[in-house]
Amino acid sequence: MDEITAILVLMGTLTAAVVGLLAFLNHQRRSEKRSLMNQLARKLNWKLETKRYRLDQNFYVTNSYFSYRYYAYHTLTGTQEFAGKDRLAMMSEVCEVGNDSGPATDSFICYLMFDLPLPQELNLEIESEGRIPGNVTLLGCPRIKFESDAFNRRCEVRSSDKRFASHLVDPRMMEFLMQNPGPDVLLKAGRCYFIGRNWHPTEFYAVWRWAQEFLKRWPSHVVDELTVKERVPG
Repeated sequence: MDEITAILVLMGTLTAAVVGLLAFLNHQRRSEKRSLMNQLARKLNWKLETKRYRLDQNFYVTNSYFSYRYYAYHTLTGTQEFAGKDRLAMMSEVCEVGNDSGPATDSFICYLMFDLPLPQELNLEIESEGRIPGNVTLLGCPRIKFESDAFNRRCEVRSSDKRFASHLVDPRMMEFLMQNPGPDVLLKAGRCYFIGRNWHPTEFYAVWRWAQEFLKRWPSHVVDELTVKERVPG
């Protein structure tokens, strides 16, 4: 009986030690990530919010990605210049909250978002080959086919506005998207999102830089049309 008791005590001690070690490593990992995100905030001259917060229902990506149980962690807020104006910009990682009020999983959905002068009713998604397979969010929108078969094989574009999609994804944009595979791009509710999974803090910066190149390739007549509508609502 004493031997069995000793074994049970030993097993309990080892279990407690393993749990404690995992908790310590998790704390170290979160602290390191917070530090790196703080460095990124300084680099971009953005503000870092270290406290988690529940996503507002008006903060839309899609139900395929976020639900009311999802919280944002390590949120950076700043500005993005577009068409001569500074626009709201945000980046964060999002995860479903667990029973212990912490992340329910180590898998995070990450995003970079810009407020742009887009029509509220416009929906458009560009999904590159191999990016978040099976998570096409705009299932209600038709897939737009382009003259380039190579592009159609590499990227999937869906939109509620075929004309806008065809003007935005011109040959110059197609070349960029094929030569520089990036995150999923989603235009929804007047915002432009760049979405991926489990980005390291350095990847957030890489996505930000990719987004700059993406915006640079918006045809000037598309930008001009959007800004005219912005100046004259309705």
